[in-house]
Amino acid sequence: MTEPISSSGVRDAATRAIPAAGILPTYDLDATQTVAITTAGSTAHRTPEQPRVTLNPQPKPLHLAIGAVVFVLLLALAAFLGWWLASGPGTTANTVPDVSGVPVANAERTLSAAGISNVGVHTMTNAQIPAGSVISTDPGESAQVRGIKQVVLLVSEGPAQLDVPLFEGMSLDEARNAVTQAGFSLGGVQTQFSDQPEGTVLLQVPAAGTKAEEGTAVDLNVAADSPPEQVPNVVGQSVDSARQSLEELGFTVEVNQPVGSTLDRVVHQREDGNTVILTVL
Repeated sequence: MTEPISSSGVRDAATRAIPAAGILPTYDLDATQTVAITTAGSTAHRTPEQPRVTLNPQPKPLHLAIGAVVFVLLLALAAFLGWWLASGPGTTANTVPDVSGVPVANAERTLSAAGISNVGVHTMTNAQIPAGSVISTDPGESAQVRGIKQVVLLVSEGPAQLDVPLFEGMSLDEARNAVTQAGFSLGGVQTQFSDQPEGTVLLQVPAAGTKAEEGTAVDLNVAADSPPEQVPNVVGQSVDSARQSLEELGFTVEVNQPVGSTLDRVVHQREDGNTVILTVL
């Protein structure tokens, strides 16, 4: 015998037949074109602070204006590059002329006449090229340059000013190597009687501690183990010739020249140890 089912029983059976996990959210579209998400069966309402999902957002006018300006600038840049590469000055090749040894002002005019207007100047010391003259260019002579590419002039400042080391007390061989390594050249070498070991440098010109141009000749006096046996007669010779002859033999020369003498001739000589005293008129 079948029992009748009440209306409340039908409602309870229907509730048990629908799983809770299958409940889907519903979407409410309001007048502001935003969607509020609610859950079916929920009594919750969207609050003003609840985030909204905007449908079909409209671009702002400022963004459109900036995009248009950028687009126009890109078009202008592309047009300029096309002109530069097709028919503008960027296609012209100019040959770098030889301006080595030329004063920098003249070199700049020569480059300008060759169609090169972007010229830079760098200076450096150089013992061979006079100060203010061009040593070389970068890029070098005969190179091809286009457009506004820069050509650099390397300009001499003249010889470097170097500190003179102390060579006195060295042997002649040591001093010869030291002079070269310091950037100078070896000048005259004269002998002088001394109780120092033979070949020891007794005197140098220029003196240690001073400054001299790179490549300057350094004169050395070195010790001899015995004085010359005989002093040559230099009377009648010019003072320069007499001095040179005596110093080459290792003598020290002292010149007495009265005021007003014009002949520059040796009229008398005498010896004082290893020193020869010359009287000049």
